[in-house]
Amino acid sequence: MTTIFNITHDREFLKNFMTKQRTLSLSDEMVERLRTSDDPYGAYGYGSWLFYTANSNELRKSAEIKLLWAATNGVHDAYVPLARMYFSGTVEGNKAQPEVFAAMMDNAYKLGSEMAQYYTLLCTIYGFYGFEAKPELVADILKGHIDKHPESDPIYWTLYGRAVKESAPEQAISIFKEAIEHGDPEGYYYLAVTYDEMGDKAQTAKALAAAKEHDVLQAFGWYTSDEDFQQLSPSEQQAQHDMTDRDLHYAMSRHMALAYYRMGVNLYYGSLGYEADIVKAIHYLMKGCQLGDDYSPSLLASIYLYHNDELPDHLKVNRKQMAKLFLQALRMEDYDTQNLEQVARAYVEDLLPEHKEEIERLWLKKYMEITTANEDDAEATAVLQVYPQGFYYARDVASDNLDTNDVSAWIDARGLDIVHYSDLLTRLTRALCLDKQGYHLAMAVDRDGYAKDLPDNMTGTIIYGHGQEMRGTMVFFLEDGSYNIKPLKGLMLVYNLTQLLHAATGGLVRMPTSEELESIGVDDNGFEEYDDPDFSSSDDEGDTENMEDIEDAECPKSSDGELPAQELHVLWTEAEKALLSCNLCRDTLFVKVPDEPQFAFRTSEELIEPFKDAAEENIERNGGYMIDEWQFVDYRQQPMHLLSRLRFE
Repeated sequence: MTTIFNITHDREFLKNFMTKQRTLSLSDEMVERLRTSDDPYGAYGYGSWLFYTANSNELRKSAEIKLLWAATNGVHDAYVPLARMYFSGTVEGNKAQPEVFAAMMDNAYKLGSEMAQYYTLLCTIYGFYGFEAKPELVADILKGHIDKHPESDPIYWTLYGRAVKESAPEQAISIFKEAIEHGDPEGYYYLAVTYDEMGDKAQTAKALAAAKEHDVLQAFGWYTSDEDFQQLSPSEQQAQHDMTDRDLHYAMSRHMALAYYRMGVNLYYGSLGYEADIVKAIHYLMKGCQLGDDYSPSLLASIYLYHNDELPDHLKVNRKQMAKLFLQALRMEDYDTQNLEQVARAYVEDLLPEHKEEIERLWLKKYMEITTANEDDAEATAVLQVYPQGFYYARDVASDNLDTNDVSAWIDARGLDIVHYSDLLTRLTRALCLDKQGYHLAMAVDRDGYAKDLPDNMTGTIIYGHGQEMRGTMVFFLEDGSYNIKPLKGLMLVYNLTQLLHAATGGLVRMPTSEELESIGVDDNGFEEYDDPDFSSSDDEGDTENMEDIEDAECPKSSDGELPAQELHVLWTEAEKALLSCNLCRDTLFVKVPDEPQFAFRTSEELIEPFKDAAEENIERNGGYMIDEWQFVDYRQQPMHLLSRLRFE
C-alpha cells in the first residue's frame, strides 16, 4: 500500500483508511500532511490515524474533533471510527453510548459510506459491537459481491475468507490465497491463522513469515502458546524468545496495541522465556489500555484485584480506579464473569456514581444473564438470613410464597419490622435486576430486638443506612408491588446476593463455619432438597466405607462424628490416588508440581486438566455437583471454585 498520496475526495483517498493495517502503514510524512490539512478529508485521515494511535485523553479528544468535523462536512466514512469511540466511551465525558454507535453506523450506511458497509459485514461475522453473529450470511453477500465485481478491493476477499474460516477452513485457505494474488497482504496473516487452527505448523510458519515480510503488523503480535514453547530445545527456546521480543518491540513502535498486551501477558506469567515481572507487565498493559486494546483492561484489573497490596506504592490503585478498569473491560466487549461481578459490586458500593446510568442500562442485565445462563437450580427457593456475627444461611422454603408468621418463627420473633426501601436496598434490587421482574429486595428484623437486647447486626445497620442500629438476625426476601413477600428464586440469585452484600458491607457478610452452622441448629448452608439422595445408597456403601477407612487413618473424627477439614499435600504422581480418598467438598488437596521446564509456566487451569475429571467425580461422590466449568456446590450447598480445593504448589 502506497503511504504517500494526495488528499482527494474520492475512493482512491478513502481506501487508505479502510483497515487498521492500512492506516498504521502511513508514513510520518503522510501523517504530517493530514495533520496540517484544512480539508475535511484530510481531517478524516488524521482523525483515523489518531483513532489507532492516541495514547492520551488530549489526543483522543483531538481525534473526536477531527472526525466529527469531517463527518459533518460530507466525509461519511468518518462516522465509523467516531461511532466506535462512542461505543467504548473514549469520547468527551467518558460514557459508553452503544445507541449512538448504532445510530451513527446506520446513518453512515444509508449515506453510502463504504467503510460503514465493510465494518457492518466485519461485525456481523464475529458479533462485534452488538451485532448478531451471522458469518454464513456475510459469506453469501461477499460471494455475490465478488462474483459481480471481481475487480473489487482485495480486502473483500480477505473478509470473505474470514467469514467461512470456521465452517470451511479449506475453502478459506483458497480464498485467502486469492486475496493475496489480488493484492491484500493481510491474507497472509489469516492464512497463517487458519493453518494454525488446522494444526499445520509448517504452513503456519511459512504464511507467518510471508506476512512479516509484507509488514503485516498483526503478524508481529502473533500468539505462541507457552506449552509449544516448552517443547523446544534450550537453543530453540532462546531463538524463539529473541524473535518474539524483536517482533513485539517492532509492533509496539508502530502503535500496535495488541503487542503491548502480548508483552504484558509474557511478563506477568513469565512465559516464552521472559522472567516474570509484575511491575513491567503493568507498564505494558497500561500502554495497551491507553491505545484502546481490547484485552489489556481485563488483565490489568485482575492483576490489581489480586496483587494490589504487593505492588510498590506508586503503582497501587484504589477501589474506584480498579472498578474503572473492569468497566472499561466490559466496554471492550470482554464479558468475563469476573468483570461483570466486579462492576456490579462497584455499583452497589457506589464507587462509580458518574457511570451509574450506564451500569444500570448496560451491565447489570448482562451480569445476571451471564451468571445465571447455565443454572441448573433456577427453581430453588429460599430466604437469606444474615446473623449478627456476619455469616449467612440460605433457608430453603420450598414454596413460591411466604408468610410473615413463618419468617418470624425462623428467627424466633413474635413479629417483624420490614425495611421496604433504602438506598442500598434499591441498588441491590437493581444490581440483581429484580426491578425488571416487578420485585424489590426487602429486609425484615425482629421488632422486639431492643426489648430482647439482641446483639447489633452491622449488616442490617449498613443496609438500612439511617443511623438506627438493627438488632438480631436479618432476613432478606422479595416483595412485589403490593408488598406481598416472596422467596428468592434460583441458587445463583442467592449466591449473587451474598457477593453483593459482601461488597456493600465491606466484607462483613460471609460464609459460615461448621461451628456457626451448628450454633443455629443446622448442619448445612441451605437448599437441603438438593443434597444427592443417592449419596448414601447401598450401591455405594462399599466405596464409602473404604474411603472412610483411609480418612480415619489420616485424620481423626471430631467428637460429633464429622471429619474436620484437612489440608493434604501430595506429589504430582500421587494426585490421582489422593483424589480417590480425600473429600474436595471439605478438604484442600495441594499437588506438588515437578520442577521441570514443561511445568514452569503453566497456569492453574492448565495444570488441573489431567485431574479435572477425577476432581469432578470426587465432588459428586461426596455430595456436591458442578454448576459450570469451574464452580461447584459442596455438600452444604455452598458455591465453591474448583481451584480453591485442588491447588498447585
